[in-house]
Amino acid sequence: MYAKNACVYKEDALALMEEVWQYITPTLLGVYSTDIFIRGALEYGQEKGMDYEYALLGISGENSCKPALEETVRFVKIGLARGVPVAFLNLCSGRAKNMDRWHWMTVISLEEDRDADGIKMGILDNGEKKETDLKVWHDTTSMGGGFVYFVR
Repeated sequence: MYAKNACVYKEDALALMEEVWQYITPTLLGVYSTDIFIRGALEYGQEKGMDYEYALLGISGENSCKPALEETVRFVKIGLARGVPVAFLNLCSGRAKNMDRWHWMTVISLEEDRDADGIKMGILDNGEKKETDLKVWHDTTSMGGGFVYFVR
């Protein structure tokens, strides 16, 4: 599905997305939970004879139930360090910029900006590179979302 340090070209990524679509098909409400995403991805892997595990960090919309920002940053950094895409479900953008709500994106970078007291998160969305602030999203989302990555 994804080889560490491999070049992934847009055409290859689109072909994979079309193939996986059969397993992770949006409902009338879309793919609105990490559970739907994970279940479909694992079914795809099983059908293709690929054995992999997933790592999940759910983010609640309730401030008292959210993991600490440091835990969220650590989770995303670990996924990126493993050389795998980190899927990001944003159900509510809060005050974060450059993100559609109720939407999946791919995290491609993370950089703490100590001077600005923020955390720059690079994302791929609809084939376009964007940047947003993970701290702002984490602190202001009212519906949460989650982060998922898969490892062999």
